[in-house]
Amino acid sequence: MRVHPGVRAAVVDVDIARAQLDQANAVRFLPQFDLRSVIGPSPEARGDALTGNTMLSHLSVFTRTEATIVQPLFTFGQLSGAKAAAMAGVTAQQAGLRKARGDLELQVAEVYFGLQLTQDLWALALEAQSDFQTARDFVVEKLEADEGDFTYADLGRIDRFAFDVREKVHEAAKTKALAESALRLLLGLSEGDSLALSDPLTPVDVEIEPLGARICSSCRLLCRCVNL
Repeated sequence: MRVHPGVRAAVVDVDIARAQLDQANAVRFLPQFDLRSVIGPSPEARGDALTGNTMLSHLSVFTRTEATIVQPLFTFGQLSGAKAAAMAGVTAQQAGLRKARGDLELQVAEVYFGLQLTQDLWALALEAQSDFQTARDFVVEKLEADEGDFTYADLGRIDRFAFDVREKVHEAAKTKALAESALRLLLGLSEGDSLALSDPLTPVDVEIEPLGARICSSCRLLCRCVNL
């Protein structure tokens, strides 16, 4: 919440809205002072409006300064309307801040549990790769000793499946690296910072309905409600 750019931008928007509300409250009592200054070149002119002659070779500097002070007395609802609008702006920006925080919580939860899943899949792929290597060593040993019913075709099939498993290991490692990078980005960490999840992915208990259950026409779910 402290480092994410979206949340920090929403906090700044709230501060701006509150500053506008303070300004609207101050205008009701404090005078408004405006100062305007204009400066520019002024060529020399001779004659009148009809026969005048402008001499660009003789230039001077033109300056003008205006100061205005306005003290509100009767504003016919303008200041109260400005205050109400500023208060509504604060409320809207606060809602935007809550939304930004909620979106960040959802993103972190999705990436967190996604990383847990990819870590488990990566570990499973490594385990399968090790099992295939053990099986291949066993078949090679039996073939060299001319024992059992194994053939070189069986060895070829094991090598083919082992190739698929190695491919899955690389895919799982790539997905795992992407999930770790996404989580580091959300947490404001650099690529050199270590990242370890606190809890492993745990199974969820699910109650499996018997095969006799049907799809309910009312709730469109697999259930045994009163409509069956």
